[in-house]
Amino acid sequence: MDAMLLQRLSHRLYLKRIPILSGIIKRWIHFRYNSDLSPITEVGRGTRLGHGGIGVVVNSMAKIGRNCILGQNVSIAGKDGGTPTLGDWVYVGHGSIVLGKVNIGNNVFVGALSLVNKDVPDNAIVAGIPAKVIRIKTDKEIEKWHKWVLDNGGKPIQ
Repeated sequence: MDAMLLQRLSHRLYLKRIPILSGIIKRWIHFRYNSDLSPITEVGRGTRLGHGGIGVVVNSMAKIGRNCILGQNVSIAGKDGGTPTLGDWVYVGHGSIVLGKVNIGNNVFVGALSLVNKDVPDNAIVAGIPAKVIRIKTDKEIEKWHKWVLDNGGKPIQ
């Protein structure tokens, strides 16, 4: 059982208005995985955390799309009242920070130890502090990425 599976259970309990159990699971995630995954956070199907979710912090109002992968020690943090939104098929590398009212498009790769503080277009590869677009992926690369994610535990998107 990893942190994301527990977050999904906690989110279901939150939606069914059972906040006590939801809160207990949130605290267990923090104790076991040193992660802060709120039951309020909307996370899409097939989204996973690298290394079980060690050190991942996600703002409770953030939205994470389907089939995303968040590496260890990733922070999805709010700033000045704004919170990030991640599209589908996004990979956020280890130790990266997504900060503020940022929209990350679909099929985006965020390099390790990057700071994303501006919007990122679809199909981009970004890295650095602050993150800059390195290049845009081709259709063939995107297709290969989708296949890899589905072969390694992702969920088909209908």
